This record gives sequence, structure tokens and C-alpha cells, in this order.
Amino acid sequence: MNFRRQQPRTAAAVQMSSLMDVIFLLLCFFVTTSVFSQWETEISISLPTAKSSTVPGRMPGEIILNLDKDGAVSVNGQPLTLAEVTERLARIAKLYPGQPVVIRADKATAYDNWFDRAMEFLAQMGFLGTLKPEEDLMARFAKDFHDPALYAKEELWPKGKTPDFQEKQNVPYLEWYIPSNLTTKAIQIIYSGGGYNGNGPDGFEVAPARRFLNEKGMAVVTMKYRTPRPAAPLAKHTTAWQDLQRCIRIVRSKAAEKGLDPNRIGIMGSSAGGHLTLMGVTSSRSRSYWNIDDIDKIPCNVQWGVGIYPAYALTDGDDMHNKTGGNDDSARLVPEFTFDPDTCPMVFIHGDADGWAAMNSVKTWEQMRRMGVTSDLHTLCKRNHCFQRKASPGTGSYTWLGRIWEFMNHKGFNR
Repeated sequence: MNFRRQQPRTAAAVQMSSLMDVIFLLLCFFVTTSVFSQWETEISISLPTAKSSTVPGRMPGEIILNLDKDGAVSVNGQPLTLAEVTERLARIAKLYPGQPVVIRADKATAYDNWFDRAMEFLAQMGFLGTLKPEEDLMARFAKDFHDPALYAKEELWPKGKTPDFQEKQNVPYLEWYIPSNLTTKAIQIIYSGGGYNGNGPDGFEVAPARRFLNEKGMAVVTMKYRTPRPAAPLAKHTTAWQDLQRCIRIVRSKAAEKGLDPNRIGIMGSSAGGHLTLMGVTSSRSRSYWNIDDIDKIPCNVQWGVGIYPAYALTDGDDMHNKTGGNDDSARLVPEFTFDPDTCPMVFIHGDADGWAAMNSVKTWEQMRRMGVTSDLHTLCKRNHCFQRKASPGTGSYTWLGRIWEFMNHKGFNR
């Protein structure tokens, strides 16, 4: 038997120069990857307005969100959901404060999409840094846009024929504000709140909205209804409701001669005025007074309503703030809202810290949904009653008027 003698094995020589080359390349790769990763996690927001179709060059230290015309968002071609955007941006804001984000939008993008609302929510919560100083609403909307030649003011009732007349109450009237550049034949009626103890068409609950809509090209009618509250046995809102029904009828009777559409009328009120709006929207088939002339033969239904923190809508707060916050099942919609067949769509806007209105809006919206009346509901985090009077730029309390115009866009009221 032959055994071959085993030769001792020689260790393979390591080529150190090649190994060092590999290590150097890996080091370059990880450094480069780290830099690009940091570029993609930056958060300070910039939303430029493009003056041409040229795509701006990318700057170092940017994360770029692309927004298409349907409101879909992608980063480097990767689609993101609302949950993913909000979670990632909130996390990045904490890790990398002060870093920029560029949002590139398709020219056809409708800016009433969820992404804008998400960013406003993040700003209000403080996730995007310190809130900017609040700005006064009246100062922001100080300029008129109506045509003075088309302005008109008239009392709601003929002399001596005001129903349930009371000496202590003011004389109710309406005012026409029509822009010279009409873009729609729709009409928005606006009035203020005030607990049914006072109201005025020139304050922060009326004038800014009037100017905003006039600038958009929409005719606005403002109304001053009777206050303070009438004496018992009349309800707190009875005379104001009479004034609203009369106002709608007058506007409808004169719309055509002013080049407007008598069948596209909306009403808008805040707080007690929001309660009055719910009366007008849900109960137009109920008579608040007997006919006094031919105008009262005209229907007083409307095509849409705008309820800004409506008060007095639930039984736990029918004349005060909601004692249970409106959350208890025993807090039901007040019986004066009949929700008749002419009940129309509404847009509700309120702050979630509002003890006078938050659940009023929610439960009214729920009832309309059960009826098949589709409406919009906007809740603003951390905001109280009169949320819009002063608000920080970049928050929903600052851009709230846009929700009204978007609602009209979606429904086709302002076509």
C-alpha cells in the first residue's frame, strides 16, 4: 500500500493593496449615502409660485415633495399616504429642525386637498416649529372689493308691518355688496352672532368674509337682524328668524334684476348667527310670521349654509355653553330644527376646544348625513370660540375662508 507523503500547506498571501481599495470604495459609498439621506430629511417649508414651466434646480439640503393635480404626494417617485406624510414630517421636524422642504405642485393642482390641511394641522400642533405671531382678521381684510355704484341698503319690513314689533329692538335691514367683476351669479347672505343680544354687519364675523367673497367675484348681502332678544313668550331667536326669512325672500325677489341667480342663495352666520343659519337651512317650510305682502309668497329655502361655530344647537346648551360638552348621548339637537325636505348642504367650521359649538356642528352634520345631505365638517385643533379673530399664518384658523370657497367649488354653487 503506497502512501503519498502529505505536503505542508502554505498560507495564501493576502493582497493588501486590493483590500484597501475595496475598503476605500465602501467608505466613499457610505459617506455619500449618509449625505444624500440627510438631504432627504429636511423640513422647513417653502411653497414658491412658479412664473414659468421651468423646473427649478435642486439645492443642497432639500427634500422635495411632488404634488399632482389630484392631490397625490410622492417623494422621489415614491407615493405617500396622508398617515405616512404626517408621521414622517413630524419625526423629521424633531430630529432636523430648521431644514427646508420644497413642494412642487402641478399647475392644475386644486389647493383644497388634504395635504394643505395636514400641514396646517402640523403647524397648529407646533410640530413645524414655533407658531408665527397671530394676525388680526380685520387688518388682513381691510380693503373693499364691491362696486360702490351697485351698493344698496333697505329695511326688511314696510313701515308699521314688522311682525312681533318691540320698541327695544333695532330696525333690521340688508345691504347689497356686488363686485363689478362678477364671476358667479350666486349670492351669499352673511350676518354675525352676538348671543341674540346684539349683532352687526361691520365686525370680524361679517366684513372679512364679505370682502373675501367680493374679491372672488361673488355678490354678498349682509343683514342686521333684530336684537336684543324679544320679550317672553317669544323664543330668543324668533324675531331674528323672521328677519332672516324675510331677507331671503327679498334677495330672491330682486336677484334677477341685478343679474344674479334667485336659485343660488346661501346663508352664513357665526355663533348665535350659526344657530340662525341652522334655522334657515333646516326649517324653511316652517312659517315664522304671517304674510304681509306679495314678497312673502316667495319661498325662503336656500341652496347651502355656512355654520361658523354655531351655538345653542344641542339640548345641553340651548342657551349657554354645552354643559356636557355635547358628548353625552342625552345632548340632542334642539327641537326648533325640523330638518324638513328642503334641508340643504352645509359647511361647518369650528375649533375643537370650543365649548359652545364643537359637538353642535358634529351632531348636526351626523343628522344631515343620515338624511343623505352631504356636507363638509372642519375641526381646528386647539382653537376656541371666535378662532378666526386672530390666527397664526400657516394654520387652518388663518385660511378658514378658503374652506367656504372650496365647498362651493365642490358643490358647483359658485359656477
